[in-house]
Amino acid sequence: LISLQGVARGVKSRNMVAHWNVCATDIQCMWRGKAARMEYDTARRQIILIQSAFRMHQRVEEYKQCRSGLISLQGVARGVQARSILAHLNTFATDIQRMWRGEAARMQYDTARRQIILIQSSFRMHQCMEEYKQCRSGLISLQGVARGVKSRNMVAHWN
Repeated sequence: LISLQGVARGVKSRNMVAHWNVCATDIQCMWRGKAARMEYDTARRQIILIQSAFRMHQRVEEYKQCRSGLISLQGVARGVQARSILAHLNTFATDIQRMWRGEAARMQYDTARRQIILIQSSFRMHQCMEEYKQCRSGLISLQGVARGVKSRNMVAHWN
């Protein structure tokens, strides 16, 4: 009986140990699965974090490049606009200069014309005065001759 009890206890012990081995294997399997899942989740989060940082870096670089291009384009547009405004201002300045020069030339012409007319008028007046003086002096001489003839005729008539 004792040996039978020993055998039963041995069998029972071995069955328990076998059960414990199965349970330990299940626990190890579950733990290894959980550890693998946790490692996978950690690696996945790290990968997502790295990818997110890399994508953000790419977007920032794209933004910087796009911003740089836009700034250059704005500079070109401002230059074109400024040159266009400058061309208009140059056109306006040229028109103003042209009009002023024309007005100055007209004023100079009018002044010269008035001076020429004044000189011509003075010269003609002088010519007319000289002609008048000659004519008057000739008339006075003629009147003198006519009076002389008339008085000689009157004296001759009295005699």
